[in-house]
Amino acid sequence: MEEPDELLYVQDLASKAAGGDRIDLEKLLNHPIVLERASKISSIILKRYGSKGIYKNAEDLRQELYTRLLTNMPVFDSRAFFTNWLNTLAKKTYIERRRRSLEEREIVNETDATEESSNHNEDLLNKMALREALDKLNPEQRQILRLRVEGLTLEEIAKELKVSKSKVHRILSATMQVFIKAMEGTNARMKQTQREIEQEKELTRTLISELQEQ
Repeated sequence: MEEPDELLYVQDLASKAAGGDRIDLEKLLNHPIVLERASKISSIILKRYGSKGIYKNAEDLRQELYTRLLTNMPVFDSRAFFTNWLNTLAKKTYIERRRRSLEEREIVNETDATEESSNHNEDLLNKMALREALDKLNPEQRQILRLRVEGLTLEEIAKELKVSKSKVHRILSATMQVFIKAMEGTNARMKQTQREIEQEKELTRTLISELQEQ
């Protein structure tokens, strides 16, 4: 249970962080109450509204929420309760991600009889697949892929990173599988029906309405 004194301390940290104090901002983000509250609200949101095609799990939402905290702290009003503000920010973060996901799906599912539109949709799919794949790569995979794109051979990459050629080959192979799976996932989203998209729209409108009523 959150102790009143600790809640007051968190509130004080938030007020100072909003004023630009980087040390207090770091203390705020790492305070047990904030960590626990962010994880809890992330889990509640995904359990209530779903995460399909948006987040892998609650930890993904929590990490994005923390990114939003870093950029939104300057606008925090110290007269408001920080924990309540955090809950609202978490919902806004989820809604915006859901909107972006919905917009992408709508674009992908738009149909047009012209060949130009068909090519445009295909190009869009490829870009989405590349972005999705890149987001899933770990730092080592990104580094090796970058060197490969720059024109280095496997031997040159191995020498640059001081690892074996076989390891570079193995990592590149795994990276390619990530891209293949991303393409498969993007193609699967193309097959989703307009009815499902309308349901997503309705849920998004409901979320926004709930948020405005708070």
